[in-house]
Amino acid sequence: MECPFCGQEMEAGFLQSTGGGAVFWTEKPKAFSTLLNPDIIGEHDWIHGFSASALRCTVCRKIIVAY
Repeated sequence: MECPFCGQEMEAGFLQSTGGGAVFWTEKPKAFSTLLNPDIIGEHDWIHGFSASALRCTVCRKIIVAY
């Protein structure tokens, strides 16, 4: 997909959160992160924690999240 802000190609991946609240970018969800929040947006399981599919533009530093 082209970035709607700058027109460059966007990279597909996931935003993921750990139990400590940090959010990071990953190409695929990683095991053993946790998030104990009943009102999350996205996918959640006890091994991977929270993750939501997303597209990022490394040129203009924008992220589009699908949930």
